[in-house]
Amino acid sequence: MPTTNLKDQSVYHWLARANERDSSRVALKWKEGDEWKTKNWQDYISDCVTITKLFDQLEIPKKSKIAIMASTIWPWAIIDVAVVASQRILVPLYSNLNDDDVTYILNHSESDVVFLENQKLETQFNRIKKNLLKPMKPVRIDKINFAEFKNSESDVVTIIYTSGTTGTPKGVLMAHQAIISEIHEAFGLFSFGDDDSSLSFLPYAHVMGRVEHWGSLYVGFTLAFAQSIDTLKLDLKACPPTLLVAVPRVFEKIYSGILNQIETQTTSKKIFYWDLEVSKQTLYFRETNQTIPLALVLQNELAQKLVFKKIRQAFGGRLRFAISGGAPLSPELGQFFLFLGIKVLEGYGLTETFAAIAVNTESQFRFGTVGKPIGDVEIKFDIDGEILVKSKD
Repeated sequence: MPTTNLKDQSVYHWLARANERDSSRVALKWKEGDEWKTKNWQDYISDCVTITKLFDQLEIPKKSKIAIMASTIWPWAIIDVAVVASQRILVPLYSNLNDDDVTYILNHSESDVVFLENQKLETQFNRIKKNLLKPMKPVRIDKINFAEFKNSESDVVTIIYTSGTTGTPKGVLMAHQAIISEIHEAFGLFSFGDDDSSLSFLPYAHVMGRVEHWGSLYVGFTLAFAQSIDTLKLDLKACPPTLLVAVPRVFEKIYSGILNQIETQTTSKKIFYWDLEVSKQTLYFRETNQTIPLALVLQNELAQKLVFKKIRQAFGGRLRFAISGGAPLSPELGQFFLFLGIKVLEGYGLTETFAAIAVNTESQFRFGTVGKPIGDVEIKFDIDGEILVKSKD
């Protein structure tokens, strides 16, 4: 189990611990053509260890800003860890930004290098580079190499741009210790084993996606990469996760898909809604600490096996729980999935707090809430309703 003393932790320690994991344990998983590829933790670190060689070749000093513009692909995670571990600062950009936004962020962050996923993004960069305020070196991701690992607590390791509520995107500077604190305290609330895995599809320019892949490095679960959001249904079956990190819109689409399919089948529709009512009654008895009648127990077991098990297979059949963030999840939606036997745990956080400041857990959760504060986070409400957050790290 990871050490509980934050002062004894750093990206270096996480990498050192990852290197000690059994070589049979899968770190990353992704699809190439028709085949799913894997990378163990030793290969993961080997890739990280070679990245600063590229920086040396490009004569990019420490503390430099390294931008990356790519979809959610496995090299994203490698680059992120390698940049932070080598005392440089990562600036993530969404892969679908328009020319003006790309120009603004690259200029405002004063990036020195930009990693580009493919020819399309390289073409876009070439189109806007005349508007950049300083020379910038583009690097195609299929030509990267990966390195050295030590940061002080106060080192800025990434600048995340968030749209906020008004005006141009705002750059949020995050220190090394903020990442260590968030990952340690958030993932410390859950237990993970060697066979746990997640399916990653959120953009890594968003803080939730970053937290998921940093968590895989810290804890050691397998991180599989969806081919795209459009192939999510197929990828869930190919790489069944035990953990799913998503935004409410994903659960809303799954919910709508289930109901649309049920509504077209008269017989199945009646059985489904009967099973749903049985599950609802069973949950009521559990939440009120009452003894569940034997007849209801048997009915619920039948419902879970005959109907809801098939629906859970849409998530791969191994899902222990899902985490929802980025926007409010309706209590009705959370209850619906729990009736099916799937816990959707809602959390709350900001880019400025490097994701979660509060989250529900497997053993403690309540619909319509974001759970309890994590770690040493203190929360109170100002007289005007503003949420005030305080934490040591």
